[in-house]
Amino acid sequence: PMMLKLDRLSALFVFVTGLVFLPVSIYTAGYMGRYLGRHSLRTFGLFYHLLFASIVLLLSAGDVLSFFLTWEVMSIVSYLLVNYEHGKEENTWAGYLMLALGEAGTIAAVLGFLVLLAAAGRPDFVSLKAVAAGLGDAGRWAVFLLTFFGFGVKAGLVPTNAWLPRAHPAAPGNMSAILSGVILNLGIQGIVRVNVDILPAAQVGPGLIVLVIGTISALVGILYATTENEMKKMLAHSSIENMGIITAGLGAGFVFIASGYPVLAGIAFTAAFYHMVNHSLYKALLFLGAGAVDVS
Repeated sequence: PMMLKLDRLSALFVFVTGLVFLPVSIYTAGYMGRYLGRHSLRTFGLFYHLLFASIVLLLSAGDVLSFFLTWEVMSIVSYLLVNYEHGKEENTWAGYLMLALGEAGTIAAVLGFLVLLAAAGRPDFVSLKAVAAGLGDAGRWAVFLLTFFGFGVKAGLVPTNAWLPRAHPAAPGNMSAILSGVILNLGIQGIVRVNVDILPAAQVGPGLIVLVIGTISALVGILYATTENEMKKMLAHSSIENMGIITAGLGAGFVFIASGYPVLAGIAFTAAFYHMVNHSLYKALLFLGAGAVDVS
């Protein structure tokens, strides 16, 4: 059976998800008229609500099986929505790239959790957290590297960010808002779930890696954004930049935890989550604006 548990971390991400889905849903009612007679609006409506349900269940999952089952549903449905205009070859290619990189990341994250499961014997997060402290250095590094890569793909971090600037131009405007405002956050949630809740950082090494990858992602994202003329691609690169800033904040928090400075870690996490909420709202609204311009 599925094990659902809504803690403070889950509640924050569910709240942000609702904040984004509300204006996007209102916008969708008028926006989808452009597809009338060309694509099935009933199919879009089914997948759209399935995506929302899968994200809420994913964020509320209390065990590994529930987490990755809903993660797969979310990944497949988001691919189908991004590739809604499947008659265009470039859209199909962008959707496949998004799906392929996402599945590679999922496999890596599953392998990371299997290391924990081998020690725990039970799939719930509470049991994983209980045995995590007894893992050796090799096990800790394996869990960190595999899960950080896996969830980093979904967050659009360098070097696995190639799918994002291709998926956004292919996706309908309302789906682009969900992609940047909600789905990228799921990668951030996975990184935090592993490195703060289940397996808190005991060494500064993992935190430094997260900090460096986040900083590079922010730099690469803003450099590409400033040279891009196509609106949705520019906003996509901007999302990579902002995910990098959030990740850098998390990395600083991990370093402070491992170094024994909980107050500084709290400040770093507060800054990262504040920026995440800020980015989710303003980037979703920017994509809705871009969709309105595209319609006109």
